[in-house]
Amino acid sequence: MTRALFTQSQDLTELDAKLDRLIESYQVVTLENRELRRHLSDLKEEKSLLLEKVELAKIRVEALITRLKILEQNS
Repeated sequence: MTRALFTQSQDLTELDAKLDRLIESYQVVTLENRELRRHLSDLKEEKSLLLEKVELAKIRVEALITRLKILEQNS
């Protein structure tokens, strides 16, 4: 009987240790996930700003091309 209690106690100790490791892993993954979501949000914002800058540059280049064509026609 004592041996059975010792084995059960040992099993519970091992289970407790495994549960602690699982909780720790969960916390690490949760933190990493939060950081990745934040980073993704930052990247989406940066992408949006870059697309806006590209669109403005495109408009300016098109305006310059139009002006060049007008200057060419007037020459």
